[in-house]
This record gives sequence, structure tokens and C-alpha cells, in this order.
Amino acid sequence: MLDKLGQDPDSQVRQAVAGNPFATPEILGTLSLDNDSWVRSAVAGNRSTPVPTLLNLSNDSDLSVLREVVGNPSTPAARAEELFNRLGAKLFESFSWFSIPALLPLNILIELSSSDESKVRAAAAGHRSMPSNSLSQMGADVATEVRERVAGNPSTSVQVLTQLSADPDEEVRAGVAGNPSTPADLLLRLANDGDMRSAIASNPSTPAFLLATLVDEFYESGSDSELLDKVASNRSTPDATLRQIYEMFMPPFVMTNYAAATIFPSLARNSSSPPDLLLTLARSNLLDAVCGVALNRATPEQVVLDLSRDADPKVRAYAAANPYLPFNQLEALSRDTNASVRCQVARNPSTLVSILSTLSDDSDAMVRCEVARNKLIPSHS
Repeated sequence: MLDKLGQDPDSQVRQAVAGNPFATPEILGTLSLDNDSWVRSAVAGNRSTPVPTLLNLSNDSDLSVLREVVGNPSTPAARAEELFNRLGAKLFESFSWFSIPALLPLNILIELSSSDESKVRAAAAGHRSMPSNSLSQMGADVATEVRERVAGNPSTSVQVLTQLSADPDEEVRAGVAGNPSTPADLLLRLANDGDMRSAIASNPSTPAFLLATLVDEFYESGSDSELLDKVASNRSTPDATLRQIYEMFMPPFVMTNYAAATIFPSLARNSSSPPDLLLTLARSNLLDAVCGVALNRATPEQVVLDLSRDADPKVRAYAAANPYLPFNQLEALSRDTNASVRCQVARNPSTLVSILSTLSDDSDAMVRCEVARNKLIPSHS
């Protein structure tokens, strides 16, 4: 199937095949010669690409291809270092931003952390593989953007996070407040700073009692619906607190329609929402909330099945993306007249290979793209 899709006339389909870790060496070798640089970049970034193919791609004229070659852990270290020494930091410049590959060799990453350009140091400071001792040094950087990225990096030590929690810059302190590695006692201290509460409300490590306190304080003041929305989205929020948020929309405490239109979908998408609340939201008149329930893996199977038969194609598409939708209904939706619905069936990890095989001939290129991206194709074969 990937063999056929690798010859698709649409370059986005070929790019999807090139990025699939189950593409064979032969397919990847052919696609490494593709005229489209995005296709070659996908081959260069694929960890399954053979070393000889990567070495050939290391001579490519396109920087985006070379960036992926350097970031691929299968590339020989000497060749990756040679490319970096020749091209320098510009290798990682992507349009108006600076992007560092997730699996960049450590010696290159550390070298970037001492760049003269603050945007380069900031990108390095946010990298998950940056060693703790390097992050400690970068936590004292003169550039606010660098300290901000250190503050938000889950690999930053508690000692450095504690220091940065007293930083004069609000964005740096907010980085600490939103960092999942920040300990509960430090989050509790930061909660005294009203400007930090929004970040704390989003942090998955925030203790349940603190999330509940934020909601109680909102109930008393009713001033910040954005904060309430973040608590509603947080998977660490206990179901009693999620119910309390929902009840704020009921008489006698009725919030604005704008707030409801934002917060109901957040409750609907939260996998910690209790089944009865999800069922209530599925019956609401807010389309985004209904779609959120359809996609939510915590939604009871019968509810997802009912939503997959909804008259609105957007609801059917969200249900088609739910991995707990029964196989027979995925097959029915693979024949849906709406291409977005068929796309979601194609990307669903539970879709059977027989269905994917049929969709690989779909008239819509985006459907074929999703088939090519589906990483479970070989496991079905």
C-alpha cells in the first residue's frame, strides 16, 4: 500500500509516505530523489532511512533537508558535525523562527546554547535534551527570552526553577508556573501572584486542591473566564470540580454565552470529565462541545456511536477520529460523502487494513495522505 502511495501524483501524499517509519528502504531510497524538497526532508527525518540514503541526502542543496539529516539519530555523528561546522546556526533557521530538531546530537545542542544570538540560545534553552548543568547557566542569561525558555523546560532543576520564580520578568515567572516539573509548594507560592494563576490553571502538575481553589475564587469574583477555561481543560482537575464548572452555567449563576461557548467544549474534550457530564454535553446545542464529546476517549461507546450518525458532518468527523468507535461503524464512515469524515477514518489507529486499502484509492488527496501517515498499516498486514 505504501509502495503505491509513494508514487502518488500528489506531493503531500508522497511526503506522508516518506515520513512513515514503516516505509521500506526501497521506497525511502526512491523518494529521496523526489523533485519536491518537502518529500526529501521527510525522508531525511525518518529514523528508518538507511545510512547510505542519509549520506546521499547530506549533499542536498536544500537547507530544510540538511536540517533533518543533522537531526536524524541514524546519521553518522561525524557527518552531522561536519554539516553543522560548515553551515552553522543558519542550518536551523526556518522562515521567521528558529527550530532545533528533537534528536539533535548533544555536542551540537550545547554549542548552540552559547551562540551570540539570543534567539538561538532561547531555542536551545527550550530543548528537552539540554543537560541540567547547561540549563543552570542559561537561567542567568541576560536575555529575557532565554530565561523564559529555561523556566518552561521540564528538564530544568527545581533549584533553578525556584530562582526563576522570583525573576523580575512576568513571562519568566509564568514559565515556571506552567512547567510540569515545578513542585507543588512552589506553585502554591506562585498562586499568590494573580498574574501567574492562568499558567498554574493549565499546569498538569497543579494539585487538585489548588485547581479547586481557583474555581472557588472565580465563583466568588466571576472575573476571569479564561482562567476557568484552563481549569476545565486540565486533565488533573477532579470530576467534582469539573461538575462545579458546568453548574456555573445553570440558574441562578448563569455566565455569558461567550464564556459558555468556550468552556463547554473544554469540558467536553477533557478525558477526566465524568461520563454523565459528557452525555449532558453531547445533548447541548453547542456544536464545538458536541464535537469534543465525539472525540473524547472517555466518552461511552454508545454515545460515540450515536454521534457518528449525526446529521452534521463535523460531528461525524470527530467521532470517526475516536479510536473506540466500533470497526463496523468505521467501515460505514469510510464511505461517507464528506471527505473530512473519510480523512478521520483514514487516520484512526483502529481502522482495519482492508478499509485503509480502499481509502488509499480515494479521489481526495488528503484522504490518501492520512492513509499514508497511518503508522499501523504494517501491523494490519
